[in-house]
Amino acid sequence: MAGASKIRVVSDPRICVAPHHIYELGRHLRVPVVIDETGWLRSEVEIRFIRHAGGMIQPINARVGTGAVLQDVLDIGDLFALCMRYGSALSELELLYERLGALDQSHSVRVLEPMLASVLEVVASARRAVVRRQALYMGHGTVRVATLKREIEYFEAHLADLRSSVSVVEAAHQQYNQEEPGSGAQPCVTTAGGGDLQVSPRLLHDDPKSPRSD
Repeated sequence: MAGASKIRVVSDPRICVAPHHIYELGRHLRVPVVIDETGWLRSEVEIRFIRHAGGMIQPINARVGTGAVLQDVLDIGDLFALCMRYGSALSELELLYERLGALDQSHSVRVLEPMLASVLEVVASARRAVVRRQALYMGHGTVRVATLKREIEYFEAHLADLRSSVSVVEAAHQQYNQEEPGSGAQPCVTTAGGGDLQVSPRLLHDDPKSPRSD
């Protein structure tokens, strides 16, 4: 990011955070920082945020455990950028849902209903997963940095599958519209690998208790 301060390399990588590091940490994380003296956070970093429409989050400050290594916290970098990456994944998910919704309103899509319904349910399930997982891992307007990174990885991994599935449905819709009216031709759509469309069932059976898929 232009104008952002460079990550400092601490001479002794074993140095833990201390109150006199607050200003430096705030410059790198781009939010006010407080040191958690209760011992609750140990070596972790917690973001306090404001939740906006669509599940978007905006950081307002950070708490750092007294056991956190200074260099590790500096390496986290801009918390606004981290939250924006999470928000970008949610925004793309909404865009995919809108694209499917536009197809669902088309009168010429009836022959594609089974395919469309399958993909639409997976994307809808992903949207429900956002709400469910935020309730589990981002309650009370706080989330730990490690958890947020796992959530980003989780949704970005699923988006790769969803993009492909939505594109296949859109291609089938376009092909159907190009057929001669009344010909009765059925769209023949294959995936990039040459096989039939396979909709990933993982989001349909998402386990909300685990923030990771591994």
